[in-house]
Amino acid sequence: MPLVGLLPPDGPERALFAAEEQRLAPYLVILAPMANDIVDDDAETYGWMAGGWWRTPSHPRNSRIQEHVATMGWFLAHERPWNPYYRDPALEARLDAAIGYYLGLQGPRGAWPVTYEEESLATTGFGMLALAGTLGYLRSISALPDRQKGSRPRCAPRPPGCWRLARTGGRRFRRLTRSSAGSRAWPARCA
Repeated sequence: MPLVGLLPPDGPERALFAAEEQRLAPYLVILAPMANDIVDDDAETYGWMAGGWWRTPSHPRNSRIQEHVATMGWFLAHERPWNPYYRDPALEARLDAAIGYYLGLQGPRGAWPVTYEEESLATTGFGMLALAGTLGYLRSISALPDRQKGSRPRCAPRPPGCWRLARTGGRRFRRLTRSSAGSRAWPARCA
């Protein structure tokens, strides 16, 4: 895959960022190196976000690492004077690979693993939110159309709700859906 271009040494001017966008600057700085660390030379781990950018241990079975698909999707989909990655083809290709790997980690009952357990409640919740957000970003700019086809988009996970309900008797799932705008939006974004 082509590499994502690095920011110039002087980077974008801070004055270009709106006040509420200042918090995005650290992610902008690491975006290209993080995307360029996505594995593209090994069939077994193709799309894994290597490089130790998020969560430890940095291991291919730690699906929490893949949550940065939402970060990559945000920069791909948002046009700003300071964002050189808006609709960047190299970023889009690397995001596609990362989504594919992330979905490949999801187990048959809809849960995601971490290195210490195959079905993690927290990891599954964060996976739902990261992928739902990413799908919304892709849809907003009609990017990766093949990942958006069908009754269950190929950038959306298998519905993990049944596994979560069985595991918690519904208590945690109801609390999560009441408290999280991302979870409330899950059915609308992935329908």
